[in-house]
Amino acid sequence: LRWICACYMSAARRFGEMDLEAPGVLPDQVRAWCKTMETTVDPLHALLEGESLELDPEYALVDHYRGVIFSSRGQHERALEAQTAAVRKRREFKQAYYEQARALIGLNRPNEALKALDESLVIGLANPTAYLLRARLRLQLGLSRAALNDVKSARRLGYTNRSELSIVEALCYAKLNDPERAFEIYDRLLELNPGHVDALSNRGWLRMYHKRWEAAARDFRRFIELAPQHPQVEAARRFLRQCEQ
Repeated sequence: LRWICACYMSAARRFGEMDLEAPGVLPDQVRAWCKTMETTVDPLHALLEGESLELDPEYALVDHYRGVIFSSRGQHERALEAQTAAVRKRREFKQAYYEQARALIGLNRPNEALKALDESLVIGLANPTAYLLRARLRLQLGLSRAALNDVKSARRLGYTNRSELSIVEALCYAKLNDPERAFEIYDRLLELNPGHVDALSNRGWLRMYHKRWEAAARDFRRFIELAPQHPQVEAARRFLRQCEQ
């Protein structure tokens, strides 16, 4: 990221040279930005805190990288503002739409996030991670059949984390009222990795939902044993008590 800043520092110097060669050509906003970039002791800070440049589409990259940094810091509102500026300048900026969706997810705005992901995929983002993210969003919004199609697309494009794909696929089948397919997926995952805590938790919940109390209790006990610090452990203890009653 600091390398990117160095590139824009170089651009600021070139703008300064242009201003000397042809005074009055550069917009005041660009001139002010150049001065900030040339005098700062922290280019990254200047890049993050400066105003968005309303110039030609190449400057969408500045906003995009600003947004990526903000997202990494959990500053979702600022990330959204930066990525929105990026797609305003470059309408076909696929990765910016994807990052815009991630920011909206962080702000708990799933419908808008889904729209941004749709846009990125429609204009050609061949990213298996984007398809899996859309599958999760569609599941959250009750669009289970469409979510399953996205899982298949992610697999076709070579998504590398097969267990994560399988977890989302099983959730799709559970929502589509095909629990046996979901059980098959969870069973296969746990045969390969008996300590897969998400598969244990999800299978336990699905078994409980279908009143397979003893089997569900086994899954919850194993989950609690393997992941005592997991965020869902208290829920697992509560479900286990229900199964044992």
